[in-house]
Amino acid sequence: QKAMVENDDSQGGFLVPEETLGGLVGLRDQLSVVRGLVNVVSVNGDTVRIASQTSGLLAGWVAELAEKPLSDMRFGEVDANVFTAAGMSVASNQLLADSKYSIDQLIFNALAKRLNTVEEVAIINGTGIGQPKGILNTEGVDIIDCATLITTDPMVLLDKIVDAIS
Repeated sequence: QKAMVENDDSQGGFLVPEETLGGLVGLRDQLSVVRGLVNVVSVNGDTVRIASQTSGLLAGWVAELAEKPLSDMRFGEVDANVFTAAGMSVASNQLLADSKYSIDQLIFNALAKRLNTVEEVAIINGTGIGQPKGILNTEGVDIIDCATLITTDPMVLLDKIVDAIS
């Protein structure tokens, strides 16, 4: 006995529409981790000067009428190069007009995520050649030995943590 079936196009399969779920499954991208820790500013040139504090104030516990720690803040300037990260995607006007998805918004969001990842990598490990110099490649950024953090003196521990953050 003959029967029409949907798994054979010539026997009825052409009559069953393909199912397409609404929405679009996007790429799973890396979330921004360190970008929120850096200052983002608009500049008009390829270098920028940044005022920096080179030394801080002292504080500590003292007895009544004892001499208090005396210190002054010191300041300097740092020259920083400005770099550009970029990407591009090409879509036809016809695709932009006829797609059931907002292709221009999809491209914008995807490109923003890619640029975010490029920035994050440069912030941590940039070479300084055509891109920012990352934290790990910046002179004066010390490696804090974890073995030195094992101490019973909370002031030593706090100093090491502050040194690592700085």
